[in-house]
Amino acid sequence: YVDRGLTSGTAYCYRILTRGGYGNPQRIPEPLENYSQRICVQPGDTLAPCKPVLTVSRLDCDRWSVATLCTAQVGTYANTLQWEPGQLG
Repeated sequence: YVDRGLTSGTAYCYRILTRGGYGNPQRIPEPLENYSQRICVQPGDTLAPCKPVLTVSRLDCDRWSVATLCTAQVGTYANTLQWEPGQLG
């Protein structure tokens, strides 16, 4: 479910109503109704996420000749990118 057209800074509360039964309406009346827990949220995040800290471990190109790279098996050589969440500064 996507709720569009919300106003920033306004709280919106949601809950879900389900209806169902046990297939025995003579003993247990149908439909049975049940509400989910209620949740309230407020759109309006004005803070951009922190930039991640990136680390690249790359292939040492000076160590390998072009001919070696051209004949290497798939997956033998790779660059690795790692990231950590940024910190508020």
